[in-house]
Amino acid sequence: MAKTAAETIASSSDEAKAREALKQATKVLYRAITSGTMHRNTVRRKVARLSASLHRKFVKKT
Repeated sequence: MAKTAAETIASSSDEAKAREALKQATKVLYRAITSGTMHRNTVRRKVARLSASLHRKFVKKT
């Protein structure tokens, strides 16, 4: 899910669509923590990187 979210964020020109992809990926990744599939620090790092890429692309510079 993180890979598809990263691709959506990189290729999308629509901010709302990219934010929705990030939201869905975050849900799935945090669910992986509770099931024990992934370590919490790994998930947090992935979410932080996805979020940073979204912000780099869509936040307006002043």
